[in-house]
Amino acid sequence: FYFLGQRRGVDLRATGSGNVGAENLWRSVGPVEGLLGAASDVTKGAAPVLVGQALQLDPLAAGLAGVAGLAGQCWPLFLSFHGGRGNSTGLGMALALSPGALVLGILPAVLAIVLRGIRHLLNRRPSHRERLPLRFGHSRSIPLAMLLGFVILPLAGGWLQEEAAVTLALWAVLFIVVLRRLTADLRRDLRQASIPKRSLLWNRLLYDRSYP
Repeated sequence: FYFLGQRRGVDLRATGSGNVGAENLWRSVGPVEGLLGAASDVTKGAAPVLVGQALQLDPLAAGLAGVAGLAGQCWPLFLSFHGGRGNSTGLGMALALSPGALVLGILPAVLAIVLRGIRHLLNRRPSHRERLPLRFGHSRSIPLAMLLGFVILPLAGGWLQEEAAVTLALWAVLFIVVLRRLTADLRRDLRQASIPKRSLLWNRLLYDRSYP
């Protein structure tokens, strides 16, 4: 994401939300770069697991490879540990580990996007560019639906009777995504925010943002 932005002269860390992720890349640079970035993030989560499976590693080792890819996307060493939120990478990891759990996990986000799109189309006549979901402005419902989806992933893994190592890896996805939401640029926001710290953390957890 960072280098895709740099090619267009945009430093994602100092533009828009400041997040080195697909949504900020889409908004700040363009939809083509945003889609390329999202595909790259999905690959970061899926590829380590698929390679581990191809090498016939045990499920725990393959899951740990995916966890390492997800952690690297959230806290990249070459960007001073300032990375993305891990949503696309976590979904890519889930796709490789348990496609069935992923189908159940993405249902809340799909529903939120569809309802938001319908409401947007009913309220106004957007341009062709604005009809795409990421052009609808900042959303509270979609980040909340994504969080619910990540909670569903390990529960679905258990319900589908996946191997224990797979379900454990899906719990790790949830933990990393939540940890990243809570801690990304936290010191900066604690210095600048005028709202109570508890509200700040709740907004981060539920809506993936610092302010109401």
